[in-house]
Amino acid sequence: ITRISTVGNSKSKHGFALKNGRLRYWSDLDGRHLSRDFIFDGGESGVLDFWASMAYADSPKILLETVEGYVIFTKDNFGYDVLQPLSGGTLPHSPDQIGIIEFGDEDTVMALKDGEIYFDGVFADEFLANMPAELSSGGVSEIAVGSYAALAVKDGELHVWGGSSSP
Repeated sequence: ITRISTVGNSKSKHGFALKNGRLRYWSDLDGRHLSRDFIFDGGESGVLDFWASMAYADSPKILLETVEGYVIFTKDNFGYDVLQPLSGGTLPHSPDQIGIIEFGDEDTVMALKDGEIYFDGVFADEFLANMPAELSSGGVSEIAVGSYAALAVKDGELHVWGGSSSP
C-alpha cells in the first residue's frame, strides 16, 4: 500500500487505499458497510496518486492522478460513478499539496509543487487573477482553499484572496 486516506461527515465515512495502481474504497453509510475497488483503474499505468475531499454530499470527490492526467471521480444523484476530467491540464505531476473546491458538479483544484501555486478547473482563472503578485515568484510553503477563498503561506506570512473578488 502506497497511500491511505479517510474523509467523512455525520452520515457517512469513507476510506481509501492505493496499492499496485488500483484504488480500494470502503465506506460506512448509515451503518451499511460497503467495499469495492474503483471501476476506473487509471488506464495502462494505473492510478499514480489520489486526494479525497468531502464538502457537501454524502459521497466523496476523489482527484485521481494518472499518467494521462487528472480526473475527478464522484457519484451523481443516482449513485452512478462519474469521471470528470479537469479542464486545463495545468497541474504538476506529484504535487506536494492539493486542495479541492467543490461547487456541485463544478470543481477547481489548487496545487503546490516546489513552492509554486497551480490551479485547474472551473474557477481557476478567477483565483489566478486575484492571487497576490508576491506569490507568483514562488517560495510558498503551505496552501489551503475553500469555496470562496484561497490561502497561502510565504516567508511566514499568510496571504488570503478570493476567487471572484478579493476579500
